[in-house]
Amino acid sequence: MLKGGQCSNCKGELYDTEKYCSECGQKVLKKVSFWVLLQDVLGNIFTLESKVFRTLGNLVFLPGNLTKAFLAGRHQYYYTPGKLFLFLMAIHFILLGSLIPSLENDSLKKIAYKEMGKEEFCKSVDSIPALKKYCDQIQFDSIPIQIGDDIEIKGNIAVRDLALLPIDSLFEIHAVEGFWGRFAGRQMIKAVKSPNSFYTYFFSHLSWAILFMIPLLGLLLKILYRKNYYLDHIVFALHFHSFIFLLLSFLYVFEQFNWLSSSTVVLTSLIVSSLYLCVALWRNYPQKFWKLLLKIFLFSIGYILIFVLVTFLFILFSFVLFA
Repeated sequence: MLKGGQCSNCKGELYDTEKYCSECGQKVLKKVSFWVLLQDVLGNIFTLESKVFRTLGNLVFLPGNLTKAFLAGRHQYYYTPGKLFLFLMAIHFILLGSLIPSLENDSLKKIAYKEMGKEEFCKSVDSIPALKKYCDQIQFDSIPIQIGDDIEIKGNIAVRDLALLPIDSLFEIHAVEGFWGRFAGRQMIKAVKSPNSFYTYFFSHLSWAILFMIPLLGLLLKILYRKNYYLDHIVFALHFHSFIFLLLSFLYVFEQFNWLSSSTVVLTSLIVSSLYLCVALWRNYPQKFWKLLLKIFLFSIGYILIFVLVTFLFILFSFVLFA
């Protein structure tokens, strides 16, 4: 065979009959044409989409199948558990963040209502139908703030004071004393005055709480199913939560278009995720029926306890660190 030059990628020797470099595998192209670029783009798109649909189809319609396939060594046919989990979690939190109401603007409108008086306020928004509802809805003059049983701001804080006075002045008016009392009161007042900022801070860090739950759920599964490796349980937990993220994302969209109520979203997510969990556990940890039911019950109780504990700690840390 005659030499056909060098590979432009790895500088390996090429022969006239070779269509691909024997060293790096790059296709031999003497000239990049428009047709070559089009083939490359379309090929990548359809390959990507086929892998996406194949992965999501198995995730939704074959509970537990992705976990079995990954543990059996099929790592290229589907997206890996970590990538799938992070991708669907990102979509979930983006949609969830878009559903947060504009609480900060509402608070400003309510304060303006109190400052201007009902008649003047209603006249100023008479030409704006979206704001006219506030004329009849706002019924409060003050906001109660209480934290636990020991830390309490004496007397409700007037909306005008909350909007205009610095926090230290509010402490003096309402006799808030002690380091912890002032610290807790300061954090609560900041959250009340800037609800959108607090919600944004909370949801932007919520993913860390979910990530922290995964190894704990893997440990719970290891206790229930000792014969399996710990990392096998981690893979199962990642796939299970990937499905939950995907389910909640669809339900959020339905709720946004008023096709489902909030209570229906909660009830549907609980029922569907419970049934999905049962099938996934049965496929990945086959046992006698009564043992399966017992371990599903124990896993559900453990999951709730872990969820409540992690959520409580996360809310506590978010409250303490909120600036």
